[in-house]
Amino acid sequence: MAGRTDIYVDLDIDLVEILRSPEFIQSDIHIAGVVEEVVAHSYLHKRYASLAPKLSAILKDMKQDGLIEKYRIMAETFVTGKYSKKGKYLQAN
Repeated sequence: MAGRTDIYVDLDIDLVEILRSPEFIQSDIHIAGVVEEVVAHSYLHKRYASLAPKLSAILKDMKQDGLIEKYRIMAETFVTGKYSKKGKYLQAN
């Protein structure tokens, strides 16, 4: 890709790994933005059905307290060194 591509589109997690590789670590290539955000869903196996009400309540509380977003930002910052907010990448503080 180096010196041969004007634009490259990939999943952000994959792109971060590419940009950290020796071939690109010193390059001027940067993440320009987000093309699409995808919602993911988790599933609980039926053998753990008894845990569903408690897990649901805990996740609801975490969302109301802002912890899910806080942890998302922490994870994204850890992986990329930046975090995105409403589709725009910002430098982490």
